Amino acid sequence: MKSTSAVSFFRMNTLMLKATNKDEIKTAAAFLASGGLVAMPTETVYGLAANALSAESVANIYKAKGRPSDNPLIVHIADMNDFEKYGKPNDIAKELAEAFWPGPLTIIVDKMPCIPDITSGGLGTVGIRMPAHPVALELIREAGVPVAAPSANTSGKPSPTEAIHVWDDMNGKIEAVLDGGSCDIGVESTVVDTTGGVAVILRPGAVTIDMMADVLGEEGVMRVSKAAIVKDEAPKSPGMKYRHYAPKARVEMVSGSPVDTYNYIKNNVTEKDGVLVFSEFLGEFGCEKIDFGKSYDKDMHARVLFSAFREMDKKGVERIFVQCPREYGKALATVNRLRKAANEGMATDLRTQKIVGIVGRSGSGKSYVSQKLSEKDRLIDCDKLYADMLKSDCEMTRELAQSFPESCINGRIVKAELAKTVFNDREKLEKLNAITHHHIVKEIMRIVHENPQDNFYLDAPTLFESGLHLYCTKLVAVVADEETCIERIIKRDGITEEQAKKRLANQMSADFFKKYCDQVIYN
Repeated sequence: MKSTSAVSFFRMNTLMLKATNKDEIKTAAAFLASGGLVAMPTETVYGLAANALSAESVANIYKAKGRPSDNPLIVHIADMNDFEKYGKPNDIAKELAEAFWPGPLTIIVDKMPCIPDITSGGLGTVGIRMPAHPVALELIREAGVPVAAPSANTSGKPSPTEAIHVWDDMNGKIEAVLDGGSCDIGVESTVVDTTGGVAVILRPGAVTIDMMADVLGEEGVMRVSKAAIVKDEAPKSPGMKYRHYAPKARVEMVSGSPVDTYNYIKNNVTEKDGVLVFSEFLGEFGCEKIDFGKSYDKDMHARVLFSAFREMDKKGVERIFVQCPREYGKALATVNRLRKAANEGMATDLRTQKIVGIVGRSGSGKSYVSQKLSEKDRLIDCDKLYADMLKSDCEMTRELAQSFPESCINGRIVKAELAKTVFNDREKLEKLNAITHHHIVKEIMRIVHENPQDNFYLDAPTLFESGLHLYCTKLVAVVADEETCIERIIKRDGITEEQAKKRLANQMSADFFKKYCDQVIYN
């Protein structure tokens, strides 16, 4: 096979190959080995691969994408031993590679002379990663060369997470697309610069700062300053300098609590627009809409984002309103891509007040942590608020009296009687929760809105069940191991071990909280 000439560059017959077929992987590898371009699946997004050691092949990547030549490429390897063949990793780089490779982490190191300047964007450093996708690894091994592989899209457009996305942008420009199905993560790798005394995150991704801090220590990793890239300076990482990931439609990202962002979009969207909104609000819109996943599902947000942009372009909408995820942990990557895609001046921030929801299982020490976190702000103990409301004459107690008259004695709701009524009756328990959750959330938000200058912390055992999480700007989970929780419950409430275990069995799991909350505190 011959390498692509400049004359015929945009006139080739692009093949669609199947990653499930070993022979077709070998065909793709032969294209790479002979200087051609192949789109390959990775766990992050599809990459446009070429021999990283061939300046001519890498130049064709820039041509196919229409990419600025000072935007460096990432070199992908399939063997840990190749790290020192193409780069000069220090101890920091080696520790991160050992911890996170194969995986969505690109490590910037000083480059070896064999890496052409065009691959590194003219810099003396190079970004290297070992992808976790089995097809990508097999392809690289079969080709016998490291591959430079930026996202396989036209420069500036949303990155491809399906083979068809690549086909839409690259058909006729490259030798082949290797179809490996949908990408698991959906946003590009984390990029970390290890050439200094600490690891510096240049681009957020699925490997978070907290994950790296577990390896290097809190002082061993930091995020790059927003002012790190200046005009006419070559960026050390892809995605730092230029507008990226943008659909044809104008993108407006709206930040704030899920309820606040929903209300803003609902009041501003027109029939010509599209919306990318959380599952909890999807049914509220009659325009073009795409489900962004639950408001707390950071993995889903990343997987959906780029494909949603492409789908909205096909539908011809003028604007895309996006409910911005809470900006913590893995969501930092999605928010970063949103900012790059949003048109100038098309970012609305509704976060005028901090509302932090704190949740944890019984015995986790949630109340203690809540008191410590809220020392300079206002704390609402949701259990205490509920108990106080039960003693009063309010909408909630009147509705409870009507629905559960047997629990109303001498005109007052008796909590113990209410518990007896719903014990072992799931239908009645669900009805009770529907009534109490609605009124507790309503009362909490009344207090919050009447005090707009204050920040609030909510000690909320049923944060998710009640829907209170939709009003929060941050979610904090307090967790402890089950044995510790059981010991604390027994000591605090004077109940048996069996009763303590049963209580925990009826609550949401610690794994749920750890996955979906923005911050986890181990107590």
